[in-house]
Amino acid sequence: MQLSWAYDGVNGSVPRNTGPECADYLSPSRKLIETMVIIPVCLIAIKCSVSRLKPITYRQMDRLTGSALSGNRSLSSSNHNLHYLHYQRNLADQEPRDLLMPHHRERSFSSASIASGMVEDIHCQRCLQPGVTSGRGISFPGDVSVPSWGKQFLLVTMTLTLGVELGFKFATRTVIYILNPCHITTIMQIYLLACNKSTKSSTVLFRLQMNYLNGPLLAFMFPETDSRQLPLESSIYWIQHALMCIIPIFLLKSGGVYNMEPLNDFTWNVIGYATLIAYHYGILQVVATPVQVNLNHMLCPALKDPFEGPNYRICAVFHEAILCTLLCKLVTFLFSPLPSSIVNHPPYVKNGKQADVSPAISAATLGSSTSLPQHLMSSSRPSSRSSSPAKSSSILQENNIIIKTSKID
Repeated sequence: MQLSWAYDGVNGSVPRNTGPECADYLSPSRKLIETMVIIPVCLIAIKCSVSRLKPITYRQMDRLTGSALSGNRSLSSSNHNLHYLHYQRNLADQEPRDLLMPHHRERSFSSASIASGMVEDIHCQRCLQPGVTSGRGISFPGDVSVPSWGKQFLLVTMTLTLGVELGFKFATRTVIYILNPCHITTIMQIYLLACNKSTKSSTVLFRLQMNYLNGPLLAFMFPETDSRQLPLESSIYWIQHALMCIIPIFLLKSGGVYNMEPLNDFTWNVIGYATLIAYHYGILQVVATPVQVNLNHMLCPALKDPFEGPNYRICAVFHEAILCTLLCKLVTFLFSPLPSSIVNHPPYVKNGKQADVSPAISAATLGSSTSLPQHLMSSSRPSSRSSSPAKSSSILQENNIIIKTSKID
């Protein structure tokens, strides 16, 4: 295959940009040894960190007001097609985002729940299906949220910027530079802006790209615009890297799925940085060596590199690890929305299961909203039958039964 169209336009007059002198800066044996040591270390670090990850949780936001859903909601007067209601007593394994929408919230009124003085929420499976219409006449497919104007503006701006950048690369026959980490991070940010569905993959990508803020910072400190000759080509360089700093801050302040782990948790930093280093040695080095193009300085150091020498790549692995971690934690500390109880104190217990986030109300407060028999609502205290351990055990077992019905008396 002829791939000269992808790298023939690389400017050889720029020092240490391309050519055999840059490609031979390190011996092949040195490159091989570094690769055989660093890539396995990165894979081991990723595996160990993934095994220690804590559950990804976030606070469900109201789709209309943008505020967090309150735990104490009034009872709904309508049953909303009871044929689709699944009554589930045990909600310990459910995530916060799996709760009912406010206008479809129901309660369970079994004798066991009344005797125990607690009433649990009911999950409506129909509400979680695509194409559900809310009580105000707005359709929300599943967990899809309405994007704000700021998010749409950043999405359009970043997409146009990347499109113009790709046009310049094809026009100058330097498409190979698309593999640089800044362009990969740009694609990740465009996906985060375009994805309006609350998924764990969005949180994973967001936390990973937060560890790549060293790219735009170094681009501003050591700009490399000498090889950009077309009009506005240098301007696109500055616009792209400026947006790469703005978008993570905007998403972090938006909250929801765009949240970070606690400041004392470094598992995501290890995963993100180890992935970045493995990408450099496993992909950039493999592509740059045969075509002799210095992709992100994997073949030879920059002219202003203070660690210039045969060990410059090893030094870069250590000082960039410190820089990536510091930038990630600093941005998280400065721009994380407050209060951030879900970010700093995720709702999971010691055994690894999430705590029950469903609100519970006492039986004494049901009189104003329900029409239960008087003998069930005469007292909010547990009955004498529930005082026996054997009876209490049988009542608790009843709460774990899922009942499907189409009618409530």
